[in-house]
Amino acid sequence: MRTLLASAVLMVFLGCAGFTPSAPQACVSNDQCSANEVCFSGQGCVDPTQNLVVEVTGDGQSGLFAQDVPVPSLQATQDFELPGPLKVSGEFSRENSAFVDPTNRTAYTDKVFMRATGKSVLIPGLTRSYESTISDAPRGLYSMTVGSGSFSFTAVPDEPSVPPVSATNVSVTSPLADNVVNFVFPSVRGSVPLAGRLIRQKLTSGEQAITTGVMTIQVFHPVSGLPLSQRAPVSSGQLGSNGTFSLMLSPDVKDLTQVVVTATPVDKVSMLPSKSFVVPYPFAREVVLEMGDFGEPVNGLTARAISASGSPIAGARVLVSGKVNGGGDFTSKIVTTDAEGRFAVDLLPNRDDLPFSVLVLPAPGAQSGLWNGTLRVQTVDKVTKLMPETMTCPDRIRVSGKVVLPDGTSAAVGAGVIAVGKSGSDSQIPAADTETKTDADGLFSMWLDPGVWELDFAPEMMVDSSPPPPMNSGSVNPSELPRLTRTLTVKAVIAGTENTVSIPEYVLQNGHRISGIVTSTIGSRSNVPVANAGLRFFRVAQIEGKDAAILMGTATADERGAYSLVLPVR
Repeated sequence: MRTLLASAVLMVFLGCAGFTPSAPQACVSNDQCSANEVCFSGQGCVDPTQNLVVEVTGDGQSGLFAQDVPVPSLQATQDFELPGPLKVSGEFSRENSAFVDPTNRTAYTDKVFMRATGKSVLIPGLTRSYESTISDAPRGLYSMTVGSGSFSFTAVPDEPSVPPVSATNVSVTSPLADNVVNFVFPSVRGSVPLAGRLIRQKLTSGEQAITTGVMTIQVFHPVSGLPLSQRAPVSSGQLGSNGTFSLMLSPDVKDLTQVVVTATPVDKVSMLPSKSFVVPYPFAREVVLEMGDFGEPVNGLTARAISASGSPIAGARVLVSGKVNGGGDFTSKIVTTDAEGRFAVDLLPNRDDLPFSVLVLPAPGAQSGLWNGTLRVQTVDKVTKLMPETMTCPDRIRVSGKVVLPDGTSAAVGAGVIAVGKSGSDSQIPAADTETKTDADGLFSMWLDPGVWELDFAPEMMVDSSPPPPMNSGSVNPSELPRLTRTLTVKAVIAGTENTVSIPEYVLQNGHRISGIVTSTIGSRSNVPVANAGLRFFRVAQIEGKDAAILMGTATADERGAYSLVLPVR
């Protein structure tokens, strides 16, 4: 057990079990693999029953958040016994003196807001976050339930004058381990004050206050980005505001030469930018922060999104962001184009020497793709407008292929093909999944933006096909074929060249049904069924030299904790 002072680093090692993925043998078909292996397109020959990690999530109200269970060798009957809720516990206390003195502290029993952000240790790329409000901490003792993983914890007292305390690299994998993190809040005398004014700009006639909206201010560590203060109000938003603010900072500031102070508007309605300032430490008696002359809002600026053929694009989402004069950052609300491809957006003027970035994201499945360009807010003859006024979205890449049944020849009619974007775009607009079905010949096509995608082949959707698919492969039951994911990298094409990409024929794998019971230890009771538990089976593999998690299948347990799913076999 270690006690955390301000935002010092705590590490709790709990001995997590895992394995290192190895690069599989390259292949094109199952014929190139061993008898117990399956050829995963682009990933090689793999035994799908080996080296899996299963994420098991119970009822959050009972404290059974996501827990990762390594399964070195999958069995036909695979039960999961969770050891119980994973908790981090400890004590809140506060220094009585201006110094760190373990013998002179008082239990802190007021309300504290807890936030945990982190990632799975065993499943690459899987992030997790949890929040909890500790309203009652008798003698300062607290307990917070989380999932498994490596986390950063931040404790924020309800009392605004008490600085937050953070803990990093906290590994939580077992309820049997000593998951103890103590948080010690500094005293008033031990905290570092920061007072000043946030103004719009300095004029020859004096300072111009911010009166069109309410601003807040907060201090962060320049390296870790963890908060060193709570978010505090700035005197702003009305006539007579003078921009004054006052903060109490963690004593960790004394070990730094500078901090990052961020000013943020309370909402987008006020049409104000945010801005970060690097402020040297020790602080001046009064720190004056100037937002700069960022201009006045211009509402209802219009432009139009069209396709490469000149047709209007309806239903596209548009986001504008970038720098404004004075050095601040502004991000618009997300707006949507109408039937004529037009959209109206409220903006501040862009910085004189730097245009805004604009993202236009057409609806999933549309032929037109993401447009990532720039625009300016320009005033000509006293008329303010967007330039360019028309944005031409390029065509997406047409990805086509064929899906056949496990016999390798019969078309898989009505199989679902779902594309989920993973990376490749800096878009701040979340992309929606693109979904289609194979036709009577097992063929499919979809329009995708350049980037990395996961293609999810869903044979169970064949059951809903009309007319029903021909079962000419030994009366294959689609519900007994596994749902699998393949990784696909779609590369941009040179303008004027063919934008159609054909991927290798995909052969559905035979399936093997796995079933079991999910139970847990709850208090003094063991083997308690976990009703409605969610299970996600992952295979950890190396793709393009990096560890990646490939989703093999999902299942939901019934009220008795019983689950069943189909995974691939040779």
